[in-house]
Amino acid sequence: MPQLLLVPKNTKMTRLVTHFLHRGMNAERSLPVQSNGQSFQKYQTAGADQLKNTRMKNWIFKGAAVCLLAFFVAGCRKSTWDEFYAKPDNLAKPIYTVLKERGNFTNILAAIDKADYTRTLDAAGYWTFFAPDDDAFKTYLAEKGVSSVSQLSAEECRNIVTYSLAYYAYKKDRIDDYQATTGWIADQAFRRRTANYKGVYEETSFAGTKMKAIGANRNNTGALNFVVNDNNYKYIPYFAEGFMKAKGLNASDYNYFYPNTAYTGFNVANAQVKEADINAENGVIHIVDKVISALPSIEEYIKNNSDYSLFRNLYEKYMVSYVLNPSITRNYQVMNGGAEQVFTKVYNSSLAYSLNNESYLIAPPNNDAQQGSYSIFAPKNDVLQAYIDTVLLEHYNSLDDMQPSIIWDFLNAHMWQNAVWPSQFKTTFNFVGEEARFDPATNIIDKKVLSNGIFYGTNKVQDANIFSSVYGKAYLDPKYSMMTALLNLELRSSISNIYNNYTIFMISNDMFNAAGYTADPLVSTTVIDQWRFTPPPGSTAAAVTGNSARVRLQRILNLHVIPNKVLSSLSESDIAMSYGGEYVKYSNNSVATAGNLDSLGMPAVVSAGENAKNGRVYYANRILDFSEETVGQDIERLGSPTASPMNFFGGI
Repeated sequence: MPQLLLVPKNTKMTRLVTHFLHRGMNAERSLPVQSNGQSFQKYQTAGADQLKNTRMKNWIFKGAAVCLLAFFVAGCRKSTWDEFYAKPDNLAKPIYTVLKERGNFTNILAAIDKADYTRTLDAAGYWTFFAPDDDAFKTYLAEKGVSSVSQLSAEECRNIVTYSLAYYAYKKDRIDDYQATTGWIADQAFRRRTANYKGVYEETSFAGTKMKAIGANRNNTGALNFVVNDNNYKYIPYFAEGFMKAKGLNASDYNYFYPNTAYTGFNVANAQVKEADINAENGVIHIVDKVISALPSIEEYIKNNSDYSLFRNLYEKYMVSYVLNPSITRNYQVMNGGAEQVFTKVYNSSLAYSLNNESYLIAPPNNDAQQGSYSIFAPKNDVLQAYIDTVLLEHYNSLDDMQPSIIWDFLNAHMWQNAVWPSQFKTTFNFVGEEARFDPATNIIDKKVLSNGIFYGTNKVQDANIFSSVYGKAYLDPKYSMMTALLNLELRSSISNIYNNYTIFMISNDMFNAAGYTADPLVSTTVIDQWRFTPPPGSTAAAVTGNSARVRLQRILNLHVIPNKVLSSLSESDIAMSYGGEYVKYSNNSVATAGNLDSLGMPAVVSAGENAKNGRVYYANRILDFSEETVGQDIERLGSPTASPMNFFGGI
């Protein structure tokens, strides 16, 4: 059956295929044929052999033609594929090529090469690149005391290139919008995640132990402090006009951190954007006038600044632990050989955040670091030491002797889970709900926008409520630990508020014990119910434990708290209403409640008083007790003596 073979017209391949087919199909026609009978046999034999060979050649020619045709068809398909999917002629070139063709980026290109990021920036991707030009590098190299990028280390180059390289492509009109789960929220972002991260590093603990460590990439919740495959990427700050206006900020807020850089409406760290929105195949380029190297985290900054070594030591000694990280250990050993283990550096879960965590709070969709950052106020060594000596250690021999909660409360008072801008100290509240009690002009000696937060070095401590209020008088004295534990159940937030006034009659552990109250862990597995009441001699009250004992104690505690009133003197005779609604009588530096008068007729004698920011505390020799008697029993007791002026009434 004849076969139909279609080949394209007017191509070299057409002519080549036709040539092979023609030769194969007509090969038999060239056989030698003789009509001479004598010669016929000879030529018949020769012709048969040639025919056999010719037919074989025919098949070879046909096969070759088919192969050539298949090759041609495949070539046509590839050509069509390439034509369809090929880069359009008007498509922008990759970031690396765009910078190369511009001609004034030789230094950043050299840094890219040395950092081994050439393939990344000269290939497909989706980046924002803040590119310093050669003028910016000229200044940077002079500051470094070198003349060429070749004199910079590969690590220095990586810290420049990777920190200037932000994930995803953002033009100027979109870069200050926050990518929330509900979509874009305009003018709420001032940071973007970069390709820069720290990884495993050499660490020495406060005790002097050397190890391989990696930073926590989550704030410690008690169960979670590290997520595998999260590199704890650093963020780069920028200041766009829309964000600044939306947050009520202006040039003075920017220049507070960067006094030598003019605010233009689009600044990246301490640099101005000279030209924005340069399109590239793999992202967007913004040209900046300064070289921006990777900023340190809060942890890294205070580690490398000796002015804050005492502040840092409070974290390192009391708030840091090292937890074996099996996944990172395994990866590290595979990559580097050996048997060294890697430990996650973990901060106490009671802290506002981990100083080494670059990922912020990780609210959905896990990119909340675009619109938020930490802030910290770090007192320099001399002022911190003075505060420790005069306030925290007033009743302790050393920090080692006090309960850890005092240290984390002190640190949390200096930590904010949000950005504290210079013009907004009074309206931005820390982890414990207090404004920044610093004067931006006189109390701040150092200020930095870092990779995971804002840092302020200070010449004073945050005057925290918890230590400066009437609550602090009990909290900072171990002789009043039972009273502190009871205050923590209900009254702590109220009486530590420096904007509310109180008078407190202090109850020492000895006074509680003398009244029959102790704390015993054998009573209950619940800490707040580990109380025991054993009536002292002469008392008619029944012995109780656990919750029943706690109820008695809370009533006693409430008798010692006078709200909304500061009794500056107890020398005059008067009464006051206690927090529990019962009356307290005072006169000539003696104080009594119904229980004091009922049982023994013995008031509490006040020996001293002390002022706090929100009131005054008094120290007495015994507790103020509630009455164990009913009203009827009171009347009977008072009216029974015949000489009593209430005898007639009491005898009814």
